[in-house]
Parts: sequence; C-alpha cells; structure tokens
Amino acid sequence: DGDDVIVVQDVIVDLKDGNKYIVSGFAVDSEGHRISRVRTKLRSDDFPNGNNYRTSTNDAGEFGLSLSTSGIYEVYASKSGFRFLGPDKLQVKPNGKFKPDPLIVKMVRVWSVSGVVLNRKGRKPLKGCTVEIKEIQVKSDKLVPIIQSKQTNANGRYYFPQLTKGTYLIRSTKKGFRNGKWKKIVIDDKLDPVEILMRKQSWIKKMLDKIF
Repeated sequence: DGDDVIVVQDVIVDLKDGNKYIVSGFAVDSEGHRISRVRTKLRSDDFPNGNNYRTSTNDAGEFGLSLSTSGIYEVYASKSGFRFLGPDKLQVKPNGKFKPDPLIVKMVRVWSVSGVVLNRKGRKPLKGCTVEIKEIQVKSDKLVPIIQSKQTNANGRYYFPQLTKGTYLIRSTKKGFRNGKWKKIVIDDKLDPVEILMRKQSWIKKMLDKIF
C-alpha cells in the first residue's frame, strides 16, 4: 500500500543555476510541530547512475534541495526518536510557480520499552522467556490487538523499540512457569524499565499438562 503513495511536487526551475529543480519543504510531527535536524534524502533509479540528494532540516524544521532532473523520487527521512511516516514517493514536475507547494515530511515520535523478567522466588533473571506487548487500537468499531514478541536474553532482559504513544499491555510466558498476567503500561514520555515476575508451576499442574 505504501508504495502507491505518490505526492506531486510543483517546483521552480532555476534558470540561473543550470536549470536546477528546486524542492523545498519541512518536517512535522503528529501534532504539526516542525522538527529540526531530520535527515532527508531523495533517491531515483530512473537514471543510469541513480540520483541521490541529501540534506537535513534547519532549526525551523525546513530544508531545500536542488535537483538536476525532474521525475519520480523515493523519499527517506530519519531522526533518532522518530519514525518516518511518508510520503513514500515524490513526483517532481516543473510548472513555473513562483511559490511552489512545500514537501511535508511526516514523522511520529517513538519510544522504547525495556525491562527484565525475574523468577519471583529468589528474583533471579529468567532467560528464554517470551515477552509479548500489545496496544489495543480501535478499528472498524472493534478492539484489535497489535502484538509484538521478544525473547529474553541470558540476563532476562528484553527490548521493544519504535513504539508510539499509547496504552499497552505486557506479559511474559515460559514453559514450566505460570503464564504471566497482562500488565498495563502507558507510554507518554520516557518510561522506566518494566519488571515482570514469574512463578514456577506446581508439580500437579505439570502432571496435568503432560496428561492433557
């Protein structure tokens, strides 16, 4: 679906600069605030050697690029703590506008969730646990869980990057242990590490699992 998103960019052809195609714009977050120091790149495979143009937004969140050719370019943008939303492609078409439409690069703020899974008895780290995290999103008037999972390392630690603001549920499962209950966490700013405690199954429960 994302590959079909093409934004048509009206540009100025600068005759004084060797017929360059001038593309300008700015980067914004989900609330419309401009973002500085976003690395922006336009790339095209329509030409023999390919065309790559790179720049970064200034303190006002603005950028400008001087292209040698018109055509369709892939758009890339990156900044630590953000995820690029689009547009995916840009079609550069000269039409002589004095004030061209800006290219609006959309970004969304992201956070990470990390923590440790411990054996409740003795509070020792548990490796090889499956940690799941899900955000409940409203879609077509139904609650749809979006689930990600990670395995804990030798120190019982896990890490989920690139999560957007919202309310999540997190839990851990491991063979031989009771399945952990879903724990609610809210991502609104920097989140402290989330500790998950697990308890070993009783021998009766283990026997029942083997039977059934």
